[in-house]
Amino acid sequence: MEADRVALLERESRFEEQFLRRPLEAAPHDPDVARRAEMFVINHPGTALVRYFTYGQGAGLTLGAFVIRDGLRRPVVCGPYAPVQELINELAARRSPREEHSRRIWRLLVEPLLGDLGDPSTLDHLVVVPTDGLFSLPLHIASPDGYAPGSVPLGAQVPLSLSVSVTAFVTRGRYLLRRQRVSGSDDLAALVVDDPVISGKELVGTGWPEHRMLVAGRLPKGLGVDVRRHRADWDGLAAAVGTRPEFFVYAGHGRYLAEYGELGPFLQIDDRHGRPDRLTPFDVALRLRLAGNRLTILGACLAGQGAQTTGGDVVGFVRSFIAAGAGALALPLWRVLDGAMAETGRHLLASSRAAVTQDGVFDVVRALHEHYRATVAEGDGWIEFMPLALYT
Repeated sequence: MEADRVALLERESRFEEQFLRRPLEAAPHDPDVARRAEMFVINHPGTALVRYFTYGQGAGLTLGAFVIRDGLRRPVVCGPYAPVQELINELAARRSPREEHSRRIWRLLVEPLLGDLGDPSTLDHLVVVPTDGLFSLPLHIASPDGYAPGSVPLGAQVPLSLSVSVTAFVTRGRYLLRRQRVSGSDDLAALVVDDPVISGKELVGTGWPEHRMLVAGRLPKGLGVDVRRHRADWDGLAAAVGTRPEFFVYAGHGRYLAEYGELGPFLQIDDRHGRPDRLTPFDVALRLRLAGNRLTILGACLAGQGAQTTGGDVVGFVRSFIAAGAGALALPLWRVLDGAMAETGRHLLASSRAAVTQDGVFDVVRALHEHYRATVAEGDGWIEFMPLALYT
């Protein structure tokens, strides 16, 4: 763990040195963002936006939310923040969430909103902006009664996406990432680590033309000779993003410990000599440019985790990939099963190819929602098979 921390500190230093000379553009503060959010909801019937926040100090720290629906912004008091923090800490110590966590997330974060939000299943799109430690909670698995018959998790009730901020979603136009034009000339690039545990099956059976695919790393079984090949190292990553891929997938291992703090998580990659190395959020911001990207899927445990900042948002791969130009961003918040990850990623990629033969418009939010609805309909145990949180 100490070697990991030292490596992360080294990457952070390079990042800071680079951006002292050339600052990284981020979403600027918009003093009129509340009005813009209300206007957005008015012009997108069936959409609701929830922005959580905290207020107070010490034992009086309280979780609240603004609920914007039908053009009206209503403040909601969710309750004391202490039980939420307890849940955050408990989940951080576990491999994956359990049924009881699904119920507690619903009770603490969703149930207080229902008086102003209404029945989530009546919405066409629910956009949630977390704050502080809420970024680490899988809201999409929140369910009134867990696995009980008729109890449906939020991600299967309503097309759901998260956003890093209201400003990024409304003012900077990330709301446009829900529905995007796709075509048969779209490129799919992927980095697949060489590990028997990682199948890379999300790339197989999607309907993607192999000559429009590039794989850095081990070629998943089921793909043929027309796929362009590179090694799963820095040069391979450069080649992958150098194609300006509309769709990008990482299939490998992720690691995050709370002790890393704002150094964030890291992903596995090889160095140029084939030795294990670390891909950090700082490397993404420094090395990757994903202009024109429609969807990025990070198929690695804990890739969505990261420490909160003093401004209430989260650092880590969410921010760095968005800064690098990623479109919609799908990534897990816990130690996920490779099979569940591959199945969910494959559904999203296959849905984009199905859209090519239909109206040419890919709705990533609805595609994930429909997959989760089908998953829940199969019976108990659906938490492990809802691995991805989606940011637009």
